Amino acid sequence: MSAGATQDAANIDDATIEMLVHTFYSRVRSDELLGPLFDERVPDWDVHVQRMCLFWASVMLLEGRYATQALRRRAPPEFSRPHFSRWLQLFRQSALETCPGPAAELFIARAELIAASVAPARGA
Repeated sequence: MSAGATQDAANIDDATIEMLVHTFYSRVRSDELLGPLFDERVPDWDVHVQRMCLFWASVMLLEGRYATQALRRRAPPEFSRPHFSRWLQLFRQSALETCPGPAAELFIARAELIAASVAPARGA
């Protein structure tokens, strides 16, 4: 099964992405560990969340709406493994809560790949 077919079979669409991204960043903003770091770097949360919706649409729908490495560019320099672990924990929780089973599994797998590609470069 191709990647596109997998996303289609999981019924991932813009509404699913928006629900997940909005839920996730609501949690990030109120998180004691992540919230302060993001608040220092994100001047306009509405713009940031919309960009992240475009990013995840590009990742999950393979539509190329957002052509940059969002996490590498957006993660604060002090973002280390504990921060990525918390980021993943909040993302998993948000995906499981807002997406049907197969969609949640796909989102979580992609988020884990993104974090794994960035976290080793950031140190402990």
